[in-house]
Amino acid sequence: MNRKNRYCCLNIPCNLSEKCNYFELDLQIKDLKILVNDINKELNSDFKLSSIVIDEKYGILLFDNEEKVNNYILKLGKVKIDGKCLLISHIANFDNFLKSSNIKIYNEESLKIISHNTQLCRKMIFLCIHFILSKNITN
Repeated sequence: MNRKNRYCCLNIPCNLSEKCNYFELDLQIKDLKILVNDINKELNSDFKLSSIVIDEKYGILLFDNEEKVNNYILKLGKVKIDGKCLLISHIANFDNFLKSSNIKIYNEESLKIISHNTQLCRKMIFLCIHFILSKNITN
């Protein structure tokens, strides 16, 4: 995969007992409408372009219209947001986040809450929470 076009993605469900879904994309076309449509088909989801938040440092964040509190975000970020969350981050942004001290702020309790996810998913979850908190995202 060409690192220039490589993106890591995390689909965060609302229910804490469900595992997050990590996947990678090698994007040649960067049309968000097509990308979101393809992801929705593949994941059988309904992420909305109208909910999009873009940040050069973190990536792209989308939510669906589910009227259910996302307990991952509530428990880890102390922010009430409804719906599943999709984070799309360039691999370089993710690498920069991992090298920063931001990931070290999470304690044993936080790690225990998400321990059923892979280590890679846990790190992406923390990136997503940082994104949400840095932009004061609510819905």
